[in-house]
Amino acid sequence: MRSKIIFAALVALGILSMATSATSGAGVSPVRQWAIVRFSRTTDVSGALLNAGEYLIVHDAERMARGDACTTFYSFGESGNGAQEEAVSFHCIPREREVAGRTRLTLTPVPGDTYGCTYGWGWTMDKLTEYQFAADSEGHGVPDRTPALASAEGSAEAGHEHR
Repeated sequence: MRSKIIFAALVALGILSMATSATSGAGVSPVRQWAIVRFSRTTDVSGALLNAGEYLIVHDAERMARGDACTTFYSFGESGNGAQEEAVSFHCIPREREVAGRTRLTLTPVPGDTYGCTYGWGWTMDKLTEYQFAADSEGHGVPDRTPALASAEGSAEAGHEHR
């Protein structure tokens, strides 16, 4: 009788340890990752000018593997009650990085376009060049497109999706 109890305990322990190692996910990125970020001023994200505010970033590894646009930014709109509208979608450029402790945005200040105004004024905006999710070792480079070149035809050829 005692040997049956010990055997059952060892079998249960073996099953439990296999289940734990199968679900730990060590070194494996999830299929979909997301983060909510806030831009403090107008930001160029792959040719799309996003106004200051909160955005939901979603990255889909399955779409990336198929060569489709894998990153989508959703705006929260005026109500702020959840992501409401797709702002921009593109195929990212994967880059190996150290594991990030928090979601990181790599922003570069760039001059804003004054649309030919010759008066002595100007403004500055940010350009997103890369993002990285917390606890992930992969950075996601943002394709470099200027807003003036981000027409529906030109950006579709370069990996943008317009809806």
